[in-house]
Parts: sequence; C-alpha cells; structure tokens
Amino acid sequence: MSAKRQHVSTCNNRTTPDEPPPQFIPIDLLLDIFARLDTAGIVRCAATSKPIRRAMTDPAFCRRLALRDEEAAGNGGVLLGVSYEFRNEVHQAPRPNPRFDAGLLKSYYGYEPEASRGGLVVLRHREYKRDLLVCNTLTGHTSHVPCSAYSTHGFPHALLAVGDGGRSFQLLFADRSLRTETYSSKNENTAVHWLYGGPFQDISIIIAPDVATARATLIELPPQDDLNLRPSQRHHKALQMAASPDGRLCLVVGGAYAITMWRLSSEAGSSTASASARWTRQMVIPRHTIKDTLYGTGYSVQFLGFGEMSGSVILQMDEAGIVKVNLRSKEPIVLSHDFRKHSSQGKNIRLCMHEADSHSLLQAMKPF
Repeated sequence: MSAKRQHVSTCNNRTTPDEPPPQFIPIDLLLDIFARLDTAGIVRCAATSKPIRRAMTDPAFCRRLALRDEEAAGNGGVLLGVSYEFRNEVHQAPRPNPRFDAGLLKSYYGYEPEASRGGLVVLRHREYKRDLLVCNTLTGHTSHVPCSAYSTHGFPHALLAVGDGGRSFQLLFADRSLRTETYSSKNENTAVHWLYGGPFQDISIIIAPDVATARATLIELPPQDDLNLRPSQRHHKALQMAASPDGRLCLVVGGAYAITMWRLSSEAGSSTASASARWTRQMVIPRHTIKDTLYGTGYSVQFLGFGEMSGSVILQMDEAGIVKVNLRSKEPIVLSHDFRKHSSQGKNIRLCMHEADSHSLLQAMKPF
C-alpha cells in the first residue's frame, strides 16, 4: 500500500490523494531576487523570517549589495527621517530615530549640524568652534574629531567619503583663503562644492576645490533673471547644491513661484561657454501645486539640506512648512506644518538628515 496519505470523499466514497505540498524556492534564488529590490524592499524582506534574515545579513550578500550601490553611484539609499531643533524644542519626522540623540541639537548642549552623508552627521559646537562630533545614525555611536587650525572661521565642513557602514570617513576643513586640511580614516577622492559670495554680496559663484591637486575651480551660477528669486530673498537660503543620478552637479532654486533644478553641463570647464549655456533646467515644481499649502505666492524659502543617497532635498516654505522633494521622482511631500508663515517668525532651524544604504541597514539589523 502506498505510504502517501489519502482521504475519502463523502459524496461518492472515492479516495483521492492530498494536494502536494508547496514547492520551496531555494535561498540562493531568493537572494538573487532580493538583490534587485530597492532599499525599502530589502529591509521588508529581511524581516519576514529567521532563515531569510540570516541569509541576508551574511557578509557575502552584504558585500554584493555594497558593490551594487557603488555601481549605482551612491543612488541606492533611503531617507530614514530628519531631526531638527527650533526654539530649544527637538522634533523628528516622520518618526523618532532611536539611535540618534536629537537632544544634542538643543541650545543648552550647543551643537548644530554642519554636514551629513552616508548615515553620518557632523555636529559643531556653536560657541566652542573646535568642538566637533561625528554621529552614526544607525548605531548611535558618537566620536570627537581632532580639530583643524582652519575650522574656526571658514567654509562648512564637508564629508568627502563614507564607507564600511559609517566606520570610515574623510572630513574636509577649509578657511576663507581656501587653505584646506583633511581628517581621514580612508583615502578617497570626492567632489566638493561651496556656494560663495563676497562680503555683503549675494552668492554669485560656486567654488569647487580639488583635494588631490590643491586647486579650485570657479563656476558661474545661472543668470539671475532665470533663477526668478524674490528681491528680498536671501540667496544663501534659497539655493541648494545637489547631485543628479549620474553624479553631475545640480543647483536647486527656491524661486518666487516654483522650485527648479538646474544641471551643469559637461562644458562647464570651457571658458568660452556662457553661464546660461552651461546650465540646463531639469525640474520645475510650481509652488502652488504642493499639497496642503496656504494660498498665495512669493513666500520665503530656505533650504535645510540635501541627501545624496536618497536624492532628496529638505526645505522650509512659509506657505507649507517642512517639505521634502525627491529629485529623482520630482515629487514633493510635506513632512510637517510646524513652520508655516506667522508660526515661525525669526526662525532658526537646525536640521539633520538621516540616510542609509541597504548594506548599512542590514549590518545594523539584530539577528533573530
């Protein structure tokens, strides 16, 4: 007699075999599928079962994801959230990040964000300018950084490269004379750009220092008439440098009627090309089309940061609040209405962006 289980049908007294059990998909085939997902999808799959979590947190699969994200020019990340301080009150959106101590942004601690990249946030003390902290968003680890002689008065610090889940990084210091110094745990070359204007002048150029050669390139901005800024708008708040998916320099502008993005062409180094010929407009988001905005146009705008991994910029709009714009999908989302017009007079918002790639997120996961 066959060992296969059988059951008796009550309607005709005939025996029929049970349905065969479902076929299991081999784990190596599942990993091939997971490796093609975006960062959010990878994290969801890693939470489904113990065997899958073990396979996905294996160093071999993590290395595979790291190579994939590297080939994607750093475009494989996700924006986990933001932390910001206003009037000594700390807020986090869209949800609290348990690993980042947002209390460091409070006035009595005295720190304000200088730079963020790859899950790391650089904080600088407002009074003791040589006091620098580097915080890992995913692990919560905080460390002091030896301060440069050029760090007291100069350009904002720049994180050049972040690797190994935030355990290695390179930090650039520069003063107003463009004397530079780097603090590095890993030697890598990364592009750096600073907006610059003379004393009591609006921003007029972009400075692009080359760390390897100790030289700097000056890049003209698009013509002022094309930017369409409000006459009373401060340029350093209405302009934000960013990067396109292919790594090209972009300029995001908070104009009087629209949020626009301009992309620098490959002819930027040509001395014969005019500023208007070097820049092409890639994105236009009319401000009145952003959901849940107040009626009216021409309110002030200030950019609060750009996330290279997620391709997102964060800005404060008087008619909307805190807004995130994804430069890849060109989709704006209102994160908070706390900073609309009349609710934030004299505003001075300090904001940190928390990003991570799939490799770093898996490394930070606890095993079942």
